[in-house]
Amino acid sequence: MVDLSEEDWARPSACDAWEVRDVLGHLIGGAERQMENLKRGLNGESGPPEGFVPLDADGISANNARTYVALRESLGDRLLSVFNQKYEELGEILNSLGADKWDTPCWHMRRGSMTAEDYVDLRIQEMTIHDWDMRSAFDPDCRLDADCVGRLLEIAPMWLGMTFRPGPDIPKARVFRFELDGHPSHSHDVNVTGSTFQVGPTSTTQADALLRCDGDSYLLYIYAESTHLRRA
Repeated sequence: MVDLSEEDWARPSACDAWEVRDVLGHLIGGAERQMENLKRGLNGESGPPEGFVPLDADGISANNARTYVALRESLGDRLLSVFNQKYEELGEILNSLGADKWDTPCWHMRRGSMTAEDYVDLRIQEMTIHDWDMRSAFDPDCRLDADCVGRLLEIAPMWLGMTFRPGPDIPKARVFRFELDGHPSHSHDVNVTGSTFQVGPTSTTQADALLRCDGDSYLLYIYAESTHLRRA
């Protein structure tokens, strides 16, 4: 990205309302937020920070869209150097954690509390998906980083739980089945009742919707559409 022109930085990314440079701003903000919450958690503070105002999922998304555009604008041509700086700082904090610290509860605005280890998974998720968001602006046929696909398949159920938006209860659960080529152990059913959902192994029950695809396609579908997974 060092050689990107101003026009390249301003290309629309795969994230709604964000240009390529805005996505990088979001990743900077994520690193800053994670460092703050890790430090608070290590000090025994796993609750919301002072002045925290809870928002619903739509409110969080809208606030993020505004916040990280503003952050990117404030950084100007320092965007890439600040990105490198913040992730070096985050890496130093993570490398300093002893084995007894990975279960430390830390605040998260969507989950309420999550462990320091779960926060690492969340950062892998963010880096991998948003790396694709930016690269796809230049190569629509690009794939997710192959080294990260396996880990993301493990993390995806956590993301579903964080972003599910409940709707009215329905008389009978709807079954969404995902069969993954090349990753059969990660094939699963999502049973949705409207207000709740449950992820489990594929069953003999006839699915209301069946998606067969490779790991890349599944992950891009889940991370783009999981916030809309409600009643069928």
